Amino acid sequence: MKNCTVIIPIHELNEDVINLLPNALESVIKQTEVEIPNILVVVKKETELLEKINSIVKEIDNDVNIKILENEGKTDYSSQINLGVENIKTDWFVTLSFDDILTQNWFKILKKEMEVNPNVDIYGCLVQELDENGNFLSFTNEAIWANGFSEKQGYLTNDVLLDYSVFILDGALINKKKFIECGGLKTNIVLSFIYEFLLRATANDLKIYYIPKIGYNRFNGRENSLIKNYIDNSTPTEIKFWYGIAKQEFYYKNEREIVLNFSDVEE
Repeated sequence: MKNCTVIIPIHELNEDVINLLPNALESVIKQTEVEIPNILVVVKKETELLEKINSIVKEIDNDVNIKILENEGKTDYSSQINLGVENIKTDWFVTLSFDDILTQNWFKILKKEMEVNPNVDIYGCLVQELDENGNFLSFTNEAIWANGFSEKQGYLTNDVLLDYSVFILDGALINKKKFIECGGLKTNIVLSFIYEFLLRATANDLKIYYIPKIGYNRFNGRENSLIKNYIDNSTPTEIKFWYGIAKQEFYYKNEREIVLNFSDVEE
């Protein structure tokens, strides 16, 4: 999997980054029976943060190509990923949060799937949701394999997404060219930016297939985690608003002005 880069976005320095980033890096480096993909860590331009990330990387004994990219612009999640994609040299990429881990055989699974099913633009996976102690909570993306859920089992379509929004891209192998052509992630959409991208991608005929194998372990409930911060700082009305915005904006490749009018959201 040398033609792939794992992008890890980091926008601020705290103890969680110092403690958890090594686990994320090790989950890439210890992939079984494949060439280890490249790693790109995207960091906010900040001297202390850069020095600490460099120190963490140097402590890992490996021959993997790990690069650190300083972001001098917006450092929200979408901006970090978009910048990372623009700067990689490989044709494919995977996003990995610093506080999550890939399963040890995920790239082995991907390599085999690409050989037998090559005409896919995004290869997703089952995501195992865990609590902070590593205890199993649930699966995400599994619905696509339910009987009668999708016209073609395993394949995500625009029609499916319009009725069911709970699909994510954590750990997915994504074609760089198609991602950029589709417009990347929109930085002006809060909370539902992945959902909006999936709607836009399927509307533009990108083939998205979820392999029925666990490829990613996502840890839930950690204080200051991306998802927890979004949920904790959003009311039910705001959450509904942003998912409505996703259904409105996916028709457009470029970002448009969004009027924050939560009063018009139907309860």
